[in-house]
Amino acid sequence: MITDGFRLGIDFGTSSTVAVLADGDGRAQPLLFDASPLLSSAVSAGDGVALFTGMDAERAAVAAPAGLEANPKRRIDDGTVWLGDREHAVGDLVAAVLGRVAAEAAGSPGDRCPGSC
Repeated sequence: MITDGFRLGIDFGTSSTVAVLADGDGRAQPLLFDASPLLSSAVSAGDGVALFTGMDAERAAVAAPAGLEANPKRRIDDGTVWLGDREHAVGDLVAAVLGRVAAEAAGSPGDRCPGSC
């Protein structure tokens, strides 16, 4: 994705997601999620419609294991999954992970990616 000379590269993996943000000068730097370049691709459904991603999802699963999908990429062909007591579109789970990456890119130090990526 390219926005105002910034490029965001994302590898949405089965168990982990990584992202690199490059500025207009070509300098690339991995995004960090909880001080790690690896974001767990896990998604957990919270109360209501909230979806937690990464380590937040894994921590939430301690209290509510039925709300966790550890590998949403493996469920792409299923279309929907049950998390807790609700059905969720797999696309929404993927969007939650990618949205977390975009939020991190938009809020990265030095406002390297102004606005939203």
